Amino acid sequence: MFVYYLGGHSLFDYRGPGAGTLFWIYPTGTTIYVDIQAPDINTFESPSVVTDAQWMFIGATYDYETGQVQLWKDGISVASTNFGQLEHNTANPIKLGDSRVHSLPFSGRMSCVQLYNYALSEEEIVTAQSACNGCPVGYTQRGSDCFKA
Repeated sequence: MFVYYLGGHSLFDYRGPGAGTLFWIYPTGTTIYVDIQAPDINTFESPSVVTDAQWMFIGATYDYETGQVQLWKDGISVASTNFGQLEHNTANPIKLGDSRVHSLPFSGRMSCVQLYNYALSEEEIVTAQSACNGCPVGYTQRGSDCFKA
């Protein structure tokens, strides 16, 4: 997803009874954070890679077969770890920019949110990012920046 970060934390909340996934900007405001509950809590965060008031393409991948979790920024893996094989079931609707359990709504803009049922490779991440190049609807591009039209 493309994110223009101005504050707050919750980007993606997908939970079911005893399991789910949270993807957010950590409360420090500088790291990407993922929390996969299946049912134990498995958390992981990147080094400081978040930039304020600038479009970033960020994401997380989880490969069930290998247990590998990766956090991505602008097509580059910025951190990885192994959670092992998690039985990850969810049953509730997805919430974007807010959370069912945390009162830290996202402040900023999101564009081109993409979900896949498998872990994308680095090449596929770059392809997914390029499929969304350009500015979101209602914005114009000047150089590498997007401005409200």
